[in-house]
Amino acid sequence: MDFIELAALSEMLVCELIECSNPVARLALLGKLSATLERLHAVLLAPVPAHRLEQLSATSLPIEEPFCIGSDALMLTNYCQHLVRVLLTGILPPVDQQGLTGLTFDLLHHLGEVLRTPSFTRTAEGYRDRGGGIVEPGI
Repeated sequence: MDFIELAALSEMLVCELIECSNPVARLALLGKLSATLERLHAVLLAPVPAHRLEQLSATSLPIEEPFCIGSDALMLTNYCQHLVRVLLTGILPPVDQQGLTGLTFDLLHHLGEVLRTPSFTRTAEGYRDRGGGIVEPGI
């Protein structure tokens, strides 16, 4: 799975988590979400796959970058990983678990939006990132 697919899976899992009241099912969902976020973090470090590079490219980009909490998608993924780890401990009272689950939900949906936002331009020389550097597609 690439980063777009992993972000979508994370969003789906956290949606299920919001609705889940069974403690055992909740732990299973948190475990799946934790594993998915670990994989997402690793995939974000790899080059952008060629098909996603095309999908996330435009002839021009807005001058302003999309708002991202933290400095980038990796940091946002880390925040979500930490929240899920806290939820996995099960030591928080239910009201706090509900609040952190809601925060995780919001952050993961924001992360999905950030990752799906065009970030590259097509030029005669190839794809360029927001900083103007040439981007080599991954596999």
